[in-house]
Amino acid sequence: MGVIQLPRAGQEVIVDFFGGDPNMPFVSGRLTNPDNMPLWQLPNEKVLSGLKSKEYQGSQSNQLVMDDTAGKLQVQLKSDYQSSELNLGCITRINPVQGRADFRGEGFELRTDGHGVVRADKGLILTSFGKQNSQGYVKDIAQTTAQLEQATEQHQARLQVAIDQQCEERNIDATVSCDLTKQVNAVKGVASQDKQDGKSNSYGKYNRFSELANAQIVISSLTGIALTAKQSIHLTSTEHIALTSQKQVSVTSEDRLVASVVNGIRAFSQQDGIKLYAGKDDIELQAQDGKLEAIARQDVQVISTEGGIEIVSPKVVSIKVGGTELKITPEGVFITTPGVFKVKAGEHRFEDKGKVNFKLPNLPNTKLPFSNKFDVYDLFYKYAFDEIEYIAETASGRLIEGTLDEHGRTGTIMSAKQEDFDIAIGFKDASWGFEFEPDEDQDISDEEMNAWADNATQEALNDNGLWVGPYTESQESQLLARPTDEQYEKYPVLTNRMNKNDRFLGEYMAMRFLIASDNDAGLAWSRIRSYRNSYKEMREDVRNAEHYLYSLNEVRKNSYEWGLMHVRTIGYSSVKGTINTLGVLDEPYSGKNNSPFRKSPATIEK
Repeated sequence: MGVIQLPRAGQEVIVDFFGGDPNMPFVSGRLTNPDNMPLWQLPNEKVLSGLKSKEYQGSQSNQLVMDDTAGKLQVQLKSDYQSSELNLGCITRINPVQGRADFRGEGFELRTDGHGVVRADKGLILTSFGKQNSQGYVKDIAQTTAQLEQATEQHQARLQVAIDQQCEERNIDATVSCDLTKQVNAVKGVASQDKQDGKSNSYGKYNRFSELANAQIVISSLTGIALTAKQSIHLTSTEHIALTSQKQVSVTSEDRLVASVVNGIRAFSQQDGIKLYAGKDDIELQAQDGKLEAIARQDVQVISTEGGIEIVSPKVVSIKVGGTELKITPEGVFITTPGVFKVKAGEHRFEDKGKVNFKLPNLPNTKLPFSNKFDVYDLFYKYAFDEIEYIAETASGRLIEGTLDEHGRTGTIMSAKQEDFDIAIGFKDASWGFEFEPDEDQDISDEEMNAWADNATQEALNDNGLWVGPYTESQESQLLARPTDEQYEKYPVLTNRMNKNDRFLGEYMAMRFLIASDNDAGLAWSRIRSYRNSYKEMREDVRNAEHYLYSLNEVRKNSYEWGLMHVRTIGYSSVKGTINTLGVLDEPYSGKNNSPFRKSPATIEK
């Protein structure tokens, strides 16, 4: 504790002596003199006080200045390096000699000519909802959470209307709705009455202010938020992006608007209709691998004001009204009616047959030829799947991130070519691979700890069986084969654990090495036998058909002499075909489940 400021050469000092002993001098103070004058002009700047240091063998300085001008208080903390400073209060420029200069504003200013970083490990709140005179507690954002709750309810209501009107085929739980509710709950948090978690308030209760249950960034404004950039703005999320407005949402561009999605576009207007106009050039609608339907409760009109209307089909054009049909096929024109067939014309001509040639447009093939999903249901069946995240890296370096679906599977990993990928799967907010957590009361060096952790890692591999060969109840076991020498070289971590007779999936092993959980302190599973369903290619037009089998998985959390060893999943798979069907559940699993085995197969969407 204390303050140290060593006098610099050239400063005038006061020398005193302990007990008057001339052999025990000490410097008791420093004085101003013509060579070391006060910082600012006196007596005009008598309201300024503080600390200022000078760069050693340089000209720059650091300073803390308090300005006690009546009604215009301010504090300035400043470093001349890259003009970095924090100004609080009635902000007035303070020059090195003249002192107070021009008025610059009120409030606070944090500025620098260098880089600026705001980092908060547990979350961050930026808001213009004021708390005058620091009323309330620091994280009090009641207005913000109320608006978020209202927006979430509105979003859910609009989605439900789209579902009820059959524009959206999924149920409400399969949409973004549940995740928006979880986010609101995370922003609101859950208050704690644990004495160890909180501090006593004026009522004698212990309450850890609950907002920001996880590392959310919350930005809110009493009026508006303007976001602008001279160059590009990129908004991205590994999960969802939701926009909710009680009035209009407007998008304009001086160039082009492009929307490209993987799993469908749904647009629903509850009233006032939908209009799509092109001021110039064409409007094109294509269903490149499906049907194009136009359905209306009332009239359907197709009008050309200056050109023609052409209906082309290589098979059939059929017009039906009641029990009457006009059918046009390559074989001819056929009219069927239970009533009157009347034709009026100024002249009737029946000539010899003729044929019209036409060319159909070539539609591109939008389907990527290769896809795969990674199935880890059996490993995490006791946990909420939306708490499990994955990161996949393809051989080309592309990263795919996300969370497991309700079946315990990753999203579909698609590729234009056959390639391998590495995938890491585990609990959110935990480290990948091996991680050692030392006990707090251990007093050992980093070298000792690193050496011990290496030994513990080897023990985890050798003694605890963190790798086991692939098992399957499928009839496709002939696909399993012995590992190659190249695989041993590529994955040396397995050589301590595997026997040459262990079996692999084709030329690729199913799991690289396995797993412990750092999520549940009471978790001590010895082994979970995985029931692995085969992934089988069903499309006849894809020649690279493959079956996909996966190895047993194992979950461990082992205590050692000096701490706790965690290991997270690291898997290996390949994209060598297109998955159209796979074993899933009669009904989706969600949350914590009580059975590690799937019961019966069902189909999934293509």
